[in-house]
Amino acid sequence: MKISAWAIRHPIPVAVIMIALTLAGIASYMMLPVKRFPNVEFPVVSVTVTQSGAAPSEMEQQITRPIEDALTGIAGLRHTTSSVRLGSSSTSAEFEIGTDMQKAVEDVRTAVERTRPVLPQGIDAPSVQRVDMSSAPILTYAVSAPGMSAVDLSWFVDDTVARALQAQRGVAQVKRIGGVAREINVNLDPDRMIAHGVTALSINTALAQFHRDDSGGRAEAGGREQTIRVLGSSATVDMLRELNIPISATQYVRLGDLATITDSHAEERGFARLNGHPAIAFQVSKTTAAIR
Repeated sequence: MKISAWAIRHPIPVAVIMIALTLAGIASYMMLPVKRFPNVEFPVVSVTVTQSGAAPSEMEQQITRPIEDALTGIAGLRHTTSSVRLGSSSTSAEFEIGTDMQKAVEDVRTAVERTRPVLPQGIDAPSVQRVDMSSAPILTYAVSAPGMSAVDLSWFVDDTVARALQAQRGVAQVKRIGGVAREINVNLDPDRMIAHGVTALSINTALAQFHRDDSGGRAEAGGREQTIRVLGSSATVDMLRELNIPISATQYVRLGDLATITDSHAEERGFARLNGHPAIAFQVSKTTAAIR
């Protein structure tokens, strides 16, 4: 009652306080960050194991089940969910709300490492990572260019569009969907290889050893220290055809005499459609700190 009586007898201070509170509320509302895709964190850890060419039944019995059994003893684990497909096994471990995710990831990684002796020898290194919902794509665009080939359009998206978008504030990743990557195909001729006494392994070894650029150390030239580089990579397909493959200690044969080399593209593993027509799509993911 005393506060009410004082406010009635002194209306000006009360009015000033109300105006200040109103202005502070308006300013706070204008400064309030608004996100279309807010940061949502779920206590989920994903374990992915790949083995090229393995059937789903083999992946389930030899990889998925041992990993699930190893995860059951981790403290705070609610349940696990697994999906198996050709050459890939993915297991998601969901923890209780409030679990220390750094410790959970380390516990899962330790459990997976304990199962390595019982897993097949031919698998790739298991990938253990926290599921980050904020890294999911927020935009998807489709691009088509009738005047460009699939290889050229894919390179344009990777080299021009992706680079320009990744330079923008708030963009974390740009991922292409569909399209094909440029690839130099070396198609070996068995008859020519037999005639020259060359094996596929020797050609592969020669390509790995000679078709690359290496550092050659340092040298003094004109009173100044210069860096030496050994340039062995081929800038064009014609230069690759001239690569010498060793037959013996003193004999060599051109790669172009053993194989047909073409400038083509890699095998198409995915596709995108725009209004029913082939296109190339790309997805944009935002950073965690991005507001809009």
